[in-house]
Amino acid sequence: MPKKYPLYIMHEPKPMVWAEATPLSEHKEREKQGIELVNGTRRAPLPISRATTDLRRAYPYIFDCAAYAKTHNPDKIETDLFYSRFTMPYDVFLDYCLDTCTEQTQYLKEEIYKLMAGQPAKYIKVSPERTVFAQPVVIAFSHTDLKTGKEKRIHNIGHDAKVDTVQIQILKELLDVSHGYINLPKAFYAKTRKAFNTMKTTIATLVEDNKDYKTMIESVKNVTRLAGVKNSTPEAMEIIKVLKAQNLQLNELEQGGYHAVYLAFEYILANKKRGIPKQSYRFLDLCEKCAPTLIQTIDEKIYFKNQTDAKAFMGTLQMFAFHFSTEASIGITNIESDIRKEGVYLTVSFS
Repeated sequence: MPKKYPLYIMHEPKPMVWAEATPLSEHKEREKQGIELVNGTRRAPLPISRATTDLRRAYPYIFDCAAYAKTHNPDKIETDLFYSRFTMPYDVFLDYCLDTCTEQTQYLKEEIYKLMAGQPAKYIKVSPERTVFAQPVVIAFSHTDLKTGKEKRIHNIGHDAKVDTVQIQILKELLDVSHGYINLPKAFYAKTRKAFNTMKTTIATLVEDNKDYKTMIESVKNVTRLAGVKNSTPEAMEIIKVLKAQNLQLNELEQGGYHAVYLAFEYILANKKRGIPKQSYRFLDLCEKCAPTLIQTIDEKIYFKNQTDAKAFMGTLQMFAFHFSTEASIGITNIESDIRKEGVYLTVSFS
């Protein structure tokens, strides 16, 4: 009998994290170094580009679904030479992808149909030494209750209202837990998007709706006072500066699929040393992996393009840490900025 875990816990295999948190620059570097591809060649079958490396939009939802199935129903998963396969009712599939975030149902359906129409192959880092070129997932919808001739017409078959069963095939290496796993809440990507939208609305209220600067300062002071912090006017002005940068950044991150914040938490947990209550991470390294648009390379060294944008992203992660502090499966209670001679670090406290 497989071990039973609380239903709010999802174990995400480390290879799944490596696959998602590998930026385009690293894929190009791996190609340059001749990292082995699954077909044994050292020449890329397709150019390495954002289109052939990005795992966004529908992918994080489906990966969460697969990780949750692996955690709670491993005996239902079949594996062949390259893929693991599982079948489930359509409503269960949506629950594994979304949990309580049902406001994202329509978006997810639209993205899945786009994915099914293309099913592009991707370059996928599955270990520090190995990259594969394959379709990460293959999805099949089954319609067993079609009755009328109109329902059976080919242009109606793809209508999800008629779907009752889903089969997911996922590259089997992505479900390999022999390298370890990280703990996340069920449907973590959907919950990240939901928290993102809540924060975006809150920040917009502080820095957009209050046109009068004095009123804006008082609003910020009131919000921080509720959190037990008393800010001076210069401090509130600095907070407003960062909030405005965050507001712009949140809009940009939204266009990128909310991925940077989601990946940052994966990166923190995947690189956490076991059993320690607090750990520091070099912020530049985290951004290179999770938010590469904030980074530039000069003479083979990486730098932040803009310090205000970097500070805004740090603040965004701190807000998310506060939001997710009640999620026992994550175990992150706080994130602090730590400025050292060798650069900026973020220090993460764990429960």
